[in-house]
Amino acid sequence: MSPTSSHPPRLSLRPQSYFPRVSELLPHKGPMLWIDEVIAQQGDDVHCRLTLRDAHVFVRNGEVDPVVSVEWMAQTVGALVGLYDRNNTLTPRPGYLIAIPEAQFFIDVFVVGDALDLHARKS
Repeated sequence: MSPTSSHPPRLSLRPQSYFPRVSELLPHKGPMLWIDEVIAQQGDDVHCRLTLRDAHVFVRNGEVDPVVSVEWMAQTVGALVGLYDRNNTLTPRPGYLIAIPEAQFFIDVFVVGDALDLHARKS
């Protein structure tokens, strides 16, 4: 407390991230790196966040086709694997998305400025 105030100092509402930068977990660079940050990881679960920006690959007229969300999930899984590798002092491994036999998208388009929370779990 300050000497002139009877109130305790305000705490920051934004938690400090203790996770490495996503660029240290994934091999992606520049406009192909979509994930902005790892928000949380507990065991086999990870929570990442991204905000759509004009500079990203596949943005056309401020919009992104929903099929691109497959890449966002792949990067989220990659972040989980990258965290596992770092925590176990392993050399980071590349990941490959082999197939998606079926998918449905329940949105017509994403737009620049959308903030998305992505969750992945190892099963």
